[in-house]
Amino acid sequence: MNSNIKLNQVTKDHMSFLYQLLKNKDPNSNISHKKMPTYDEHVEFVMSKPYTAWYIIEYNKKNAGSIYLSKRDEIGISINHDYNYE
Repeated sequence: MNSNIKLNQVTKDHMSFLYQLLKNKDPNSNISHKKMPTYDEHVEFVMSKPYTAWYIIEYNKKNAGSIYLSKRDEIGISINHDYNYE
């Protein structure tokens, strides 16, 4: 079976993509902050490894979103709604 979806562990190379995902999220759905963090604050948060597991969802070799497992065993999914999935 050939799948066009891959999960890649979050690295420093994903900071900008993750920040764009965060900026595009509905502000009412954010549970990790009350106001939008700066890019540097975001990088610090990501580098602190706040989740048990965190992956970039890749679709057709392009970053399409992220998925994580929190330390309280909650699953979070963010999809880039600006992405064309065809």
